[in-house]
Amino acid sequence: MSKQIDIDQLNFPEDGKTYGAKDGQAVELKNFDFLEQGKWNKYWAKATGGGISYYGTAQLAPTGTQSDVYLLGRTYRQIASTAVAGNTCEFRESSFGRKSAYEIGTLSMLVYFDNNGSTDFRCIGGATSVSVIGNIDPSTANQGIFIIGADSADTNYQFMYKSIVGEPINKMDLGWSKSGGRKEFLLQLSNDVPNGNTKVFIRNITQGLTFETTINQTFFGSFRVWANNGTDAIAVNTAVGYIELNVRNNV
Repeated sequence: MSKQIDIDQLNFPEDGKTYGAKDGQAVELKNFDFLEQGKWNKYWAKATGGGISYYGTAQLAPTGTQSDVYLLGRTYRQIASTAVAGNTCEFRESSFGRKSAYEIGTLSMLVYFDNNGSTDFRCIGGATSVSVIGNIDPSTANQGIFIIGADSADTNYQFMYKSIVGEPINKMDLGWSKSGGRKEFLLQLSNDVPNGNTKVFIRNITQGLTFETTINQTFFGSFRVWANNGTDAIAVNTAVGYIELNVRNNV
């Protein structure tokens, strides 16, 4: 069972950096805190300024051209597509496979997306249950998905989710414009398996806005950040600052 935590008192994993403010208070993200921490394994990937470092067996499989980016003290590992229509860039967890909702405790990630002027831009960051998405809108993929992202036709970023493969996807419009270049986000998903819920917290760092909700489904899969330029011959990109997944070690 997870411990209830007030979001204004959360601390960002490992480095304790703050990311804007909520109601006049600094907003950070807390290391995963269960009452019985010994039953959980932690996996993380973190941009270092010279690549990505890892804890545990998690590894990010890249597609695209990588570089280091520094934003107001935050370090990112960026990956870019080519300037050819229908091209994708991504970091996808590739080492230990997809996990069930029962196995996963929390997923936290610091990411950004940059459409670089592409109006057909689509992207995701979060948990997915397939190895390949392809040159399609994320919402049309036949997969389990709990992500922040957007389809080509979306004006704003969405929170998209479904836990049953093949069922219609659910989309919640966050009201945060997809246009205008780079947007930074802090995402936290927390499984409440006994009650069949996922607690969602998203911080729009670029605009200083916050979204919180509880979804009556549990998330599963492995983690990825992904971007695609659709019909535009424009190089788009996405980036990872930090990703952390907590998984049961007793199943």
